[in-house]
Amino acid sequence: SNSNSIVVSPTTSTTYSVIGSNSNCLGSASVSITVNPNPVISIVSNQSLICVGQSATLTASGAITYTWNPSIISNSLVITPNTTSSFTVSGSDINGCFNNTIYTQTVSLCLSNNEIIQNNNLDNLYIFPNPFSSNITIVNPLDFAEMRIVIFNSIGELLDDKILSNNKTEINLNHLPNGFYFINVKLKNEEKTIKALKY
Repeated sequence: SNSNSIVVSPTTSTTYSVIGSNSNCLGSASVSITVNPNPVISIVSNQSLICVGQSATLTASGAITYTWNPSIISNSLVITPNTTSSFTVSGSDINGCFNNTIYTQTVSLCLSNNEIIQNNNLDNLYIFPNPFSSNITIVNPLDFAEMRIVIFNSIGELLDDKILSNNKTEINLNHLPNGFYFINVKLKNEEKTIKALKY
């Protein structure tokens, strides 16, 4: 650049140099920009699978301060979801760098004694391709059974909720931006969440 200023966005620590001149002489100077890595945030649940009406505690680690969506400042969050749901936390470190991650808490229908119902029908569910570029195809393992499809983005926002009755259905997701999505499938008394990547 021949300008007296430039805008830089280095991905690693970098030294920048400049040479200046007047009509007779040259001079130079350098400046080093330190780039710190973003923190790696992780979430664990004290119960990976809960029944409807039960609670779980999500705990985040990898940063100094944490903010759950929406606007709950804590490293832990107590949740009582009625369906399998996704939760997002952002964390910042001592350098002010930040990152975020998402956790999907699995919720199952249960018997009266809170025994988890064993899922069998969804073992043969197919969603392909994954990763996908525009369309996904969902194959229902049970003929003539209604299947509910709920799609969330990576921060847990609901994007689509529909009932499918065909054994094989193609859904157009070309309008969505690239990134990770969570496809929750509910069939009879069972449900399953699949993480899919759009590129």
